Amino acid sequence: GYNLEEILDVFHSNYALEENPKISYANLDLGDDGVEELAVKFTGMGIYGPGDDSELIYIIKEMNGMLELCYHYETWARSVASINHSGYFISGGSTSATSHIIQSGFVDGNGQYHYICSVESEYDSSNLSWEPTIGSAVAKLAENVGEGEEPFPIITICFDEIISSEDYENAVRYYTFEPTGTERDDIYRNVFEAEGLTLYEYGELMQMIKEKEQRLGITHEMKTDAELSWTSME
Repeated sequence: GYNLEEILDVFHSNYALEENPKISYANLDLGDDGVEELAVKFTGMGIYGPGDDSELIYIIKEMNGMLELCYHYETWARSVASINHSGYFISGGSTSATSHIIQSGFVDGNGQYHYICSVESEYDSSNLSWEPTIGSAVAKLAENVGEGEEPFPIITICFDEIISSEDYENAVRYYTFEPTGTERDDIYRNVFEAEGLTLYEYGELMQMIKEKEQRLGITHEMKTDAELSWTSME
């Protein structure tokens, strides 16, 4: 085990800290099973740069009579991440000037993390022209939506957690867009169909996300549970 002084020494060796981070804590109930766990937040970790307000959050659970670190995550200037009282986790941020990604996960009552999915919105479809699966289709969207009109976002949903380059190559991606109720919806569908590609209905993929959450035992109440209420240790 480690005491607080030893943990801070590790932080100073691995982060751009100018001083010790501020520490706060909160209680949570992973999996909503009635057993409380502890979240500890360290603010001022220097992830983006020395003196910033970036954060490192530890989720700690008692296992076999010992306190164990079961999950951790970071937040910084270009990303946002939070876990609610039941263990439902959301993170996201900008991946470029025209794209934004949201990832969701869940830490269950046993302290086990489960990846749910990522939802990435690309507001400039030409940036997807390199993508081998749909590159041929997005390259033609601008030609079909009308002069002076910008293509609306292509949404990429992936249920595979991507950690390595191999994961990236093998991940299965589903493509969709939020329907506008105009003729442009049909233009998108027709372009993808002409390229032999599947453009899924937005509602269909939202249902797939909901079904995966249900398989993990995530209820609506758990997903919409309150954010953590932090107490400063100072």
